[in-house]
Amino acid sequence: DEERINKVLKLLENVPENSIKAYIVNPKKSHNFTRALGKRSKTDKIDARTLYQFHKLIDLKDIKVPQIDQQAKTLASYLVSYEFALKQRISLSNHLESLRDKGLIALMKKDLKRAKMLEDKLFHG
Repeated sequence: DEERINKVLKLLENVPENSIKAYIVNPKKSHNFTRALGKRSKTDKIDARTLYQFHKLIDLKDIKVPQIDQQAKTLASYLVSYEFALKQRISLSNHLESLRDKGLIALMKKDLKRAKMLEDKLFHG
C-alpha cells in the first residue's frame, strides 16, 4: 500500500547517507519464507521472529550499504500516485451513478473529468 511504500522509501533514504549496512528483503521472498516456516498470522512479534530466522540464512558479504536507484524511486512515486488517482476516479464514477440531483451530477462530472485527466497525465507522462 502507498503509505507503507512511502515509509520504506523514506527509511531507505537515510541508510546510504549514514553508511548503514543493510540487507533489503524482497517482500515476496519474505512472504514465502514465512509460509515455509508455517507462520500465518501477521503480528510484530511473529515478524520479528521470522526476520531473525531469515537473517541466519544471509551471507555476511550480502549485508552492505544499499545503493538507492533514483529512477526506480521516481517510478515508484509515479505508480503510487497513479494508483491513487485511479482509485479516486473509480470512487467518483461509482458515486456519480448513485446521484439523482442534476446540479450535483454536473458538479461531479466535472470532478470526474479532472480525475480522468490527472490519471491520464500520470500514466502517459
